Amino acid sequence: MTPTATESKSFSKNTEAHINNFGSFTGTSDPEKWILKNVAQFLHSMDFTNPDECCETYAEILRKCRKLGNLELGFQVHAHLIVNGVELCEFLGGQLLETYCKLGCVEDARKLFAKMPERNVFSWTSMMEMYYRLGDYTEVMTLYYGMIGEGIRPDHFVFPKVFKACSELRDYKVGKHVYDYMLSIGFEGNAWVKRSFLEMFVKCGRIDIARRLFEEMKFKDVFMWNIMVSGYAIKGEFRKALRYINAMKLSGVMPDRVTWNSLIAGFIQNRRLNVAFKYLSELSDSEDYSPDVVSWTAVISGYEKNGYSSQALSLFRKMLRKGVRPNSVTIASVVSCCTNLSLSQHGKEIHGYCIKRSELDSDLLVSNALVDFYAKCSSLQFARQKFDNIIQKDLISWNSMLSGYALGGCYEEVVRILSEMKARGVKSDIVTWNGLITGFTQTGDGKSALEFLYRMCRTSIKPNSTTLSGALTACAQMRDLRLGKEIHGYLFRHQIELSTGIGSALISMYARCESLELAYSVFGELSTKDVVVWNSIIAACAQSRQGVSALNLLRDMNLVDVRPDTVTMISVLKACSRLAALRQGKEIHQYITRHGLDTGSFVWNALIDMYGRSGSIQNSRRVFDAMPHKSDMG
Repeated sequence: MTPTATESKSFSKNTEAHINNFGSFTGTSDPEKWILKNVAQFLHSMDFTNPDECCETYAEILRKCRKLGNLELGFQVHAHLIVNGVELCEFLGGQLLETYCKLGCVEDARKLFAKMPERNVFSWTSMMEMYYRLGDYTEVMTLYYGMIGEGIRPDHFVFPKVFKACSELRDYKVGKHVYDYMLSIGFEGNAWVKRSFLEMFVKCGRIDIARRLFEEMKFKDVFMWNIMVSGYAIKGEFRKALRYINAMKLSGVMPDRVTWNSLIAGFIQNRRLNVAFKYLSELSDSEDYSPDVVSWTAVISGYEKNGYSSQALSLFRKMLRKGVRPNSVTIASVVSCCTNLSLSQHGKEIHGYCIKRSELDSDLLVSNALVDFYAKCSSLQFARQKFDNIIQKDLISWNSMLSGYALGGCYEEVVRILSEMKARGVKSDIVTWNGLITGFTQTGDGKSALEFLYRMCRTSIKPNSTTLSGALTACAQMRDLRLGKEIHGYLFRHQIELSTGIGSALISMYARCESLELAYSVFGELSTKDVVVWNSIIAACAQSRQGVSALNLLRDMNLVDVRPDTVTMISVLKACSRLAALRQGKEIHQYITRHGLDTGSFVWNALIDMYGRSGSIQNSRRVFDAMPHKSDMG
């Protein structure tokens, strides 16, 4: 039996009265708090003579459960329903399902959904929203087709979610199929639906289809105009974007902050950071428009994502001086900057600011950034505490915690988290396994890294370049030439082009496994050789005691206009040390000083070692005396 909207409203009032009466009876001043603490006793003590009110009482408690993020309470209600033989009507089943979905209890939601005798559009939508939130867009589409197969007509909540899933999958063909089906059933859709399919075609790179549909629309609101402006801006077609802004004005729709923010985001997307900053500055001085938090955040986030974390933090300070209040995206970007720059104290201060603004501290995006920050700044206890406080964890939450434990060398904790993910029905992705493989290799634990590679191979997930680079590093650490060759063979069989990253990893692996000839062979195969590749082969020669070859490679590197960096210098100095080549060592020292490559303690240590092994104790002492941070000596 499904209550009507009027009945539901009435039931809510009756339930509230019953709760308050019960509160008076027990003598507590906060009946809701008492119920949450003693829900089983509360349910048992109630006289459910009215089946409709019984249904709404359960539903009311489940609503409170979702509001407070109390999953345990949801389990208690479900258990009480089963024990008392209460049949799940369509309404109550939907409420229980929404509770599991909203609180991220995937496996329980999936089982309940499968057993539901009546699944309405509300139930299907709850499942779609859960999987969309988890980033499993393929499952969203599977549910959509299952819903159609059962003859249930999608509504204005379903179609936008499906179009968004197509956007994330970048699958315009499936999106077009959904759009055609929508027209075939005579569903015109409201403005929300129209915006979602326009945005889908734009994000899938089919702005030509979006433009045709846009021009056919009789009514165009500012949101639709902004989608078109954003589409052209992201493609880098800024003249067309500006043309749409002018057409927008002529049609009587005035550009808003989102319009200009879309243009700025386009500049950021196309790595035209200086132009984005210029627009932001010019708009700040304009009387008609004052950049809001979204404008500032777009530029701050753009700088952070492109490796300019220091500049991003400077912009953040400028934004605060302008009196603009940061939002969750701003904070997440700033926390990422602190992570990138290992600014532990700054990150903690940002977290303190979030705690003062509780809506930020509970935000998923901010929480994930903080978990990642603490995990990478060697504060696993704080990372776990923050992770446990996230009510609706997504895959990024799980991946951040796993990566942190891997970086900390916590093998048992990683296994425990993976088991918990499996129990909750959360599917791993390539990022999960890459984080584990690269995390353990960074701690020197190649054995654990390879174990998780084998685990990944037992799933349907295919390795990418990051996986293979990490696996090759693990092979190098384990001196496992056989497996290293197998991975090289995998690359050849699957016709995977050797990128500079994989090429460098192969060179290092062969060198560590004392197969310098094979390392040279890989070096010769690479069509593109950046400084990382040159560093790998020079380091390979240095550690194989082929000092002359290392020095010759440095000469060749300069001939092809690849500028050496500090890593190059350290390897070359090691080669000079082993050759006791004082003259070449002095020349390298002069090059280091001339090009400002003496900023790291590792370079100073290598210079001291080179002079010492070459018999020039006096020069070794001079370098030691000039060294700025003697406490960093290895």
